[in-house]
Amino acid sequence: LYERLLACGHMPAVVGTDIAIDGRLVKAYPGVRVLTDEAGHPLQYDVLGRVVRPWGRRADYATGMLAVRALANAWLGGRAQRLIKHGDGDVTPVRLISPRLKAASNVQIEKNDIVVDTPAFRHRFDFIRACNILNRGYFDEEALRRAMANIVR
Repeated sequence: LYERLLACGHMPAVVGTDIAIDGRLVKAYPGVRVLTDEAGHPLQYDVLGRVVRPWGRRADYATGMLAVRALANAWLGGRAQRLIKHGDGDVTPVRLISPRLKAASNVQIEKNDIVVDTPAFRHRFDFIRACNILNRGYFDEEALRRAMANIVR
């Protein structure tokens, strides 16, 4: 959207928010890295250059990936959390912001929990695009209601 507005001659000031903008890249074993959020919860596994996501999908039941993900979460996720907690090993702080967003001059990224009212955000924006959050896979019904209430304030 930002790039399309630029292409049309507009100069938008964009604020992107997420609850997780800082994370860690943990070398769990040789050839195995775990990308975690600030709290140490796995976001992605890199196993010999192949990406394994920690969350399941319906297709995982048919493909057998359910067992692979469960094993990765228990073994690799647990190891990453222990390495972070004890300060052992190769743990690198990272920003969970794409290089394209970092390079955009009029884009500002702020940490924010959408289910918590943020008075500083009230009436601040002309346009709000909420994507990837309004889904029952991420939030229960009550949290979705709070998120929607915060968006329209």
